[in-house]
Amino acid sequence: MQITVFAVRFEDATWVEWEHACDEDETAAVADSARELGFEHALFREPLNADFLGGARYIFEVARGTPEKPVHGDTRVYDVKVAEIELEQFEESVDAFAAKMTA
Repeated sequence: MQITVFAVRFEDATWVEWEHACDEDETAAVADSARELGFEHALFREPLNADFLGGARYIFEVARGTPEKPVHGDTRVYDVKVAEIELEQFEESVDAFAAKMTA
């Protein structure tokens, strides 16, 4: 599984786009966090989009400053990409598969 994190980081007094391809340890950490978040509600106990996004936020978000006065290095995660499939497409595929299984 490959996870890419998309965020904005506060650097040199401005917010800049940040894209990060997770290494093996980071991928495991995000996936573990996503599984924990999705354990109670997920279809077949598999994490959903919100779970992977929450996992990435748990691992990568940094807030040293306040929303009004961010500090260099503050990071806000806004999206993730898992295994080269956009999570929205992944969810649509899961929903289609679930619909076929119940039909």
